[in-house]
Amino acid sequence: MPPRKGSTYKGITTSDVVSRYKQGQTMNQIAYHLDITRQTVAKHLSRAGIEPRPRGSLVEDEKLATMKELRAGGMSYGMIARQVGLSDNTVRKYLRENP
Repeated sequence: MPPRKGSTYKGITTSDVVSRYKQGQTMNQIAYHLDITRQTVAKHLSRAGIEPRPRGSLVEDEKLATMKELRAGGMSYGMIARQVGLSDNTVRKYLRENP
């Protein structure tokens, strides 16, 4: 039986998921950190009326500029990732695709 609206699963609320998503985390990252499935994340976002971001839209121009600046200053991918709220691999990918 699906949970009732407003109920929690594993203590996780829709607002928990929405908050992380608005901070820039992907559905897969949210699922991993909250120990739920990607489908559950999608259901929470749908319930909140949030459309999923198109693939490839994770990094806005401002965030990419910040990442480039930090990398030029000698910061590691991991440190940049923690600073901008993305995974190491995402930072590495965007910086290699956008020199």
